[in-house]
Amino acid sequence: MRWNRDLEKLILTTLFVCLGGCTTNPTDAQLKPRRFEASDRNAQIVAANALKQKPSQTIRLT
Repeated sequence: MRWNRDLEKLILTTLFVCLGGCTTNPTDAQLKPRRFEASDRNAQIVAANALKQKPSQTIRLT
């Protein structure tokens, strides 16, 4: 039964090591370039969509 106990310890240790890296959050300095990249990419997508759209028809009221 020692094998089961060792396996249990191995699994728990692996779990703690893998999940331990998930607790670190990026700093504002690390996020700032990503925000600019995302903003630039969004602007490109909006511009591309504006070119794809057909001009809307105007309704004349007489």
